[in-house]
Amino acid sequence: MKAITINKYGGTEVIETSNDSQKPAIKAGQILVEVHAASLNRIDSVIRAGYLHQMDAIKFSFGFGW
Repeated sequence: MKAITINKYGGTEVIETSNDSQKPAIKAGQILVEVHAASLNRIDSVIRAGYLHQMDAIKFSFGFGW
């Protein structure tokens, strides 16, 4: 499974891609959806840059995809 994560605040250089992330375990009443395409939105850029860290600090390693 592929994933896009960041491990610190910064510019586009902090974006990391991984092709070997573990598939999430699903529980009763949940489904697992296979995604074929995704994008990063403006809010992802704002979070990555750290502009909202005083309002809502994130825990690293942070994966995008709200």
